[in-house]
Amino acid sequence: MKIVIDTNVFIDVILAREPMCHASARTLELAHRGDMTLLMPAHSAGTILYIVEKNRDRDTAVKTLTMCMGLCRVAALDEATILQGLAYGFKDPEDSFVAAIAVREHADLIVTNNVKDFKDSPVPAITPAEAVARLHSAAANG
Repeated sequence: MKIVIDTNVFIDVILAREPMCHASARTLELAHRGDMTLLMPAHSAGTILYIVEKNRDRDTAVKTLTMCMGLCRVAALDEATILQGLAYGFKDPEDSFVAAIAVREHADLIVTNNVKDFKDSPVPAITPAEAVARLHSAAANG
């Protein structure tokens, strides 16, 4: 299974944003331990660095991003993917880029805390809590 992890899932864990941080952390843990490919959109890197440095410091920001990259493969955001994302017409262009990355990478799911923003996504989007349930079920079934 291939899963694109939206930026907000990482940020929830990093900043311990309640109540989402628990399901977000569990999703990353279960998916990383299972037979899954996790993808982090390339544009998430700048957001993670900026938010962590703003809330903590530069050294922590770099270590945090490095840790995220250890869990996930970074999925490039190239010209074709940007144009495809823009064609989706999402209100938030970053969400459209996540959807376009998911399509290009043949992902099975997008995990996000903004499911409503992905209602027109060609790849299904689910919450971290839904991902935990699916990952538990997949592990139980083999």
